[in-house]
Amino acid sequence: MLPPPVVKPINRSPLRKKWGKEYFILKRKIKWITGSQKFARYIDLHPLEYSLIKHQSFLLRPLKDVDIVLQHNKVKNLAIALENLLKKKVI
Repeated sequence: MLPPPVVKPINRSPLRKKWGKEYFILKRKIKWITGSQKFARYIDLHPLEYSLIKHQSFLLRPLKDVDIVLQHNKVKNLAIALENLLKKKVI
């Protein structure tokens, strides 16, 4: 059995594309404001007692055709990002 043929997208003018994008952004924001789903109002600085999911990955890995200097730069960038997140108390 053959799959159904793929329908080509309709070509839209740049103005129509921009208006469509703005429409869906506005629609999403209205849904956020008027929806019944609740989001956090404040950040709790006390960590929870138990962790359900924990992930650790290797920061330095032997990769083919990747200079080790780039991986060291990645580690430095992650450290800077973590420092900024901790300043803002996001984590």
